[in-house]
Amino acid sequence: MMTGIWRWVQHDGARLYNVGVMRDGSLHNPNHYDEAIVREAIRQASERVHERRSEAAKRAATTKRQRREGRVYEVARRIMAHEGIGRQRHCFICGKSLTDAESIARGIGSDCWQDVLVAISARRPNAITTNQLTNKGASE
Repeated sequence: MMTGIWRWVQHDGARLYNVGVMRDGSLHNPNHYDEAIVREAIRQASERVHERRSEAAKRAATTKRQRREGRVYEVARRIMAHEGIGRQRHCFICGKSLTDAESIARGIGSDCWQDVLVAISARRPNAITTNQLTNKGASE
């Protein structure tokens, strides 16, 4: 259950104003509503907030995954078109700092690079070998 004071909570179609549970577990109830009703209304409201936040976090994770996949395929497209990314201090795909000289040269971290290689092989199998991609990325 969330602690703090709520401006209002809904309970059986009625609004209970200015109620809450303090950190020490005591009830904030200046309007003298029934204590059991207030605690139940706050519990239900806390559950609804938790459900909304959980759903929002799931949507955010899905969006983040989709954007990352989009960047992986964009890099794969650029490499297949012989454009490349160029030198970067942060990974083009995930944004993490790059410290390895090879990763800086290609602009993509080693973890993300593996995903790019998979994307390229899925788009055009046997057209470009892994060694050719690694050497091309290092030379740019």
